[in-house]
Amino acid sequence: MNRKQFFDTHAEKWDSYVPKNLVKKIENKVLPFFKIKKSDKILDVGSGTGILLPILKKKAGKYGEITALDYSGKMLEQARKKFGNSFRYIRANAKKTPFRNNYFDKVICFSVFPHFVNKKRLLKEVYRILKKNGRLVIAHADTREAINLRHSQIKGPVHMDFMFDNDKMKGLLKQSGFNEIVIKEGRNYYAAVAIKK
Repeated sequence: MNRKQFFDTHAEKWDSYVPKNLVKKIENKVLPFFKIKKSDKILDVGSGTGILLPILKKKAGKYGEITALDYSGKMLEQARKKFGNSFRYIRANAKKTPFRNNYFDKVICFSVFPHFVNKKRLLKEVYRILKKNGRLVIAHADTREAINLRHSQIKGPVHMDFMFDNDKMKGLLKQSGFNEIVIKEGRNYYAAVAIKK
């Protein structure tokens, strides 16, 4: 079973795995790092069943544009069942997206970054599609240690999907062209923020 099959297989039950307090944790701990403005164009990479979508829309307002990107069609089906046509759903691999250069104000990778096999290619692609002064946020509603421990206990293709230590993460973001890199870790969150200059 590969990663795509893993997520396709779990799509229908995915929301049942989500802790009840996750949305509150996202809003309190993670959302401030996004610095969303009204009318922002935002890409939610690895959107899955769309947990972040209503939160992003609320912040971006009526004229904000929220796009859900995932390579699991089954995950996006679940998001569409919940939210209908309130959002744009794009099935594509994040390392080669169908978007034009300098399009998005914000790109969010929430609870997904460890699962990318070619992280360097992903970051180069994110850099391409972000506007100048656009913001990338890689975030989790958990610590890096907790994420790595959880993945190590899951059987299957995500077993070794770990978050890098902070020095390696900063190095990778710099190599991809990003500046103003800040990594923050708290008791129950992780956020790496980088700007395209």
